[in-house]
Amino acid sequence: MLFVGVNDNDILGSKATLAELLFEDLHKALSQITNGNYRLEKRTMFCVCIKHKNNDNQNSIERGTDILTDMYIERGVFSRCIRYALSVTIHKANSGYLTLKKFVEYAIGNGVIVSTSFGAHGYYSYLDRITVGKRHNKSNNGAQFSDNKLGICHIIPTFLVLKLNLGRTVVRGSYIRYTVPNQSIIKISLTRNDDVRLYGTTENSRGKAITSDDEILIRSSRRTAKIIRIGFP
Repeated sequence: MLFVGVNDNDILGSKATLAELLFEDLHKALSQITNGNYRLEKRTMFCVCIKHKNNDNQNSIERGTDILTDMYIERGVFSRCIRYALSVTIHKANSGYLTLKKFVEYAIGNGVIVSTSFGAHGYYSYLDRITVGKRHNKSNNGAQFSDNKLGICHIIPTFLVLKLNLGRTVVRGSYIRYTVPNQSIIKISLTRNDDVRLYGTTENSRGKAITSDDEILIRSSRRTAKIIRIGFP
């Protein structure tokens, strides 16, 4: 994939944060590619699928969607906060065997974002764009983390509690964004039915409706994305 951006003078126009080059340089880029003057950068992806519970309490799982940037659940026209639970199971290789760590978060807020490192400059970095009593630093391009991590960010939570697998409960006041190893298994489910949408897995601008009978499953994808990088002289 080659990401191409456009110059947009509109203050709310395209920011081209993922672009490797601008459209006016595309002809030079294609010449470089034809001559083999480029490199491929492999980036990890994650897979999202939904487990549905039908009226007979039987589960069915939709075919997964591979994501390069991010996905998020957020309230629709519902005017109040949504309630959801998010669990993370971390498998970590250690001296030839696997150790297992798990925690569950319970939240009341506007939703939650899961992002790759490649997509972290988008919605995941909204916290870096919030300024209180000081001038915005234009050099700040958003949160960054390594490609072997996944980012989790709660969207304006009013209540957030972490429960460890040891039974200990910890209240998290301001720690609403963090990373986990990309081999982790993340599960998100609503604890109460509201108008909630899943974005990032469909081209539909309205997203996909999610109910309390659905469980969103996120795990590492077997696929990797190959991004074309070009260095102009």
